[in-house]
Amino acid sequence: DADDAILRQAAELAVSAGDAALALRASGELLRLRPQELDAALLRFELETDRVRAVRGLAEAAGGCRSRRRRALALSRAGAAALAELSDRALATELFERARREAEGLAAVEVGLARDRAAAIRAAEGASPAYVAALQGVRGLNVETGEVDLFEGEIAERVGKIASRLI
Repeated sequence: DADDAILRQAAELAVSAGDAALALRASGELLRLRPQELDAALLRFELETDRVRAVRGLAEAAGGCRSRRRRALALSRAGAAALAELSDRALATELFERARREAEGLAAVEVGLARDRAAAIRAAEGASPAYVAALQGVRGLNVETGEVDLFEGEIAERVGKIASRLI
């Protein structure tokens, strides 16, 4: 639709011109017209200074997206921000779990989300027991999907080091 294209272009031009307020208004209006427009939600997420609103807005917009992969990735991104920026572990856990459910059956997405979750926990909490559990989850998915890569060696090494410090 022409209005959608104009709003999308206005948001992009506003970002290029450094006018975050106009970009927020344009992306917000686009989301009002097309709630499933995940690119507008991601732009709004990046620009929104109220991080609670940004996280909740992205999670809500993800629900309207038709692509399970994109829904899962957006929910994971919101979960990482909830943990890192809001220090809201309960919200992060909820969003990561929703992302995991959306990704069920999409092996590469499941592994990627598990890695992202582990990285978010590591960034927020350091080498915590939750991080060890997240790494073990990634390892389990790698075994399930047959995906073995360089990350696998890193996981085994980190789990061993962290576990020895916790015992």
